[in-house]
Amino acid sequence: MSRNRVPERFNELMNLLSGMVHGLEAGVKSDPAMRSYQTALLRALNVLTDANARQEVLKVDLHKATKVIDGELAAVQPMIANFISYLESKFGKRSAELQAYGIMPRRKGSQRPQEEGQAPQAAVAPVVL
Repeated sequence: MSRNRVPERFNELMNLLSGMVHGLEAGVKSDPAMRSYQTALLRALNVLTDANARQEVLKVDLHKATKVIDGELAAVQPMIANFISYLESKFGKRSAELQAYGIMPRRKGSQRPQEEGQAPQAAVAPVVL
């Protein structure tokens, strides 16, 4: 519980609220002034319980929708890759025509200026021990 004795976590608050409502059932008989608390706290308990139940149903629906999305993405990604490959082979990887299909043409890689008289250096293979 927090410093002011009102829990911040949902389950703890629901347990406290439920206990208060249960205690008020007997307390109202001895102190009629508690009736307004009983009414308000019982209403809050019912609203929170219903909202929590709706949230749990929506979580299940969310997980189902996420699985559908993930499955569809896994199916369509290779198809997209194949189509991009086809378009690049047809028009060229740097062709502006690719933009008509929503694909950014590849840019030419950056080239370091070579000093005159020097041959380009070959890549060095890594040493495996």
